[in-house]
Amino acid sequence: MEIGLNREGFAELERSIELARAHRLDDAVGRGYANLYQAAVDRCRFAEYGWCFTDGIAYARENDTATYTSCLHGSRATALVRTGRLAETVALVEATLRATVSPVNRLHLLIPLAAARLRQGHPDADALRERAWQLAQGIGERGWLLRMAVVEAEAVWLACRPGDPRTARILDVARARPDDDPWLLGELLVWLDRLGLPRPRTASPARPYALELAGEHVAAAAWWRRASCPFDEALVRTRTTGEGHLAAALDLVAATGADRVAARLRRAMRDAGERSVPRGARPATRADPHGLTPREVEVLALLRDGLTNAAIARRLYISERTVHRHVSAVLAKLGVSSRADVARVRSG
Repeated sequence: MEIGLNREGFAELERSIELARAHRLDDAVGRGYANLYQAAVDRCRFAEYGWCFTDGIAYARENDTATYTSCLHGSRATALVRTGRLAETVALVEATLRATVSPVNRLHLLIPLAAARLRQGHPDADALRERAWQLAQGIGERGWLLRMAVVEAEAVWLACRPGDPRTARILDVARARPDDDPWLLGELLVWLDRLGLPRPRTASPARPYALELAGEHVAAAAWWRRASCPFDEALVRTRTTGEGHLAAALDLVAATGADRVAARLRRAMRDAGERSVPRGARPATRADPHGLTPREVEVLALLRDGLTNAAIARRLYISERTVHRHVSAVLAKLGVSSRADVARVRSG
């Protein structure tokens, strides 16, 4: 597929969907939506191709093509993980898996579920990850193995165990092939670099990964920020230098509910000699259905009243910069993209 080879094939795929719809080729339409949305998600073009998920789901349901509903939900779950909406990822995957799905679609759903549970520190995370790995091995398709190896690499990073036996399976998958998708391979290459593992010589990976591998960490972090990928931005920020870089990464991660990753970053801050290391979530935060801190609950109430950041700052006697940080955390935890959307999210 042209997109997989990093050529601009999006327009061609969109045109093929239009033609298939015009001729009532339902299977081709469903496959077109599934392929286009997966390619868009792999390239972090979530907002630009959100219509593809919405239209594809509607078409699949209207024309009884359940297979493509599962495909689209797998890509949607991946998008939710990348944008830091872990609780929504879990809810979507668990709901979709209540139906009978094919092995490939099951794997497509299990990979983002395993990633979300891993970041949350859920007790089922390792079992989910192993199930997904075995399924990927059984299916044997290169793209799924690359995606799964990324989850394995993250698990090794979180465990902080030198010589972790899982590195062998990661390195085995990482042997580059000429037809590898530069986005899927690129993500694995940066994980190898983060873990200090040897990485194969290959053609240039996709831009954000190429930036990180070239040591241009500030530029890479900015790319991920524009793409609305807080976890990826945080990981790159841990590799930058300067005052507060670990604290900035921790703020990004903590706002997503990735408790295990946050704990890893707190350890890194202590190891680096940071004097002020924020503690984990307090009981009041854990009790909130959205994981909001008491201060974030206050900010949410004022957002619902339509107050600007400046007005919230005056009301709470804090700086506008602090308000901006709280607003960003509230939006991320509620899983919405703008302050105008908070009114539709119920409080508890």
